[in-house]
Amino acid sequence: MNNLNDFMSIAIEEAKASLKGGNSGFGAVLIKDTVLITNAHDTAKTLNDPTAHAEINALKQAAK
Repeated sequence: MNNLNDFMSIAIEEAKASLKGGNSGFGAVLIKDTVLITNAHDTAKTLNDPTAHAEINALKQAAK
């Protein structure tokens, strides 16, 4: 996978999962060069954690 539209599609699917799960509808992907490192969505509402933005969740997953 190396097309930026493909990565954006993954982020959109994450945003949809966020809404379905009761959150605000944000998705994020973390890529390096043309490799997907991780993808995530926001969980701030469901976890009652104002820091649980999609980007932060993606960074946390990548750090594991």
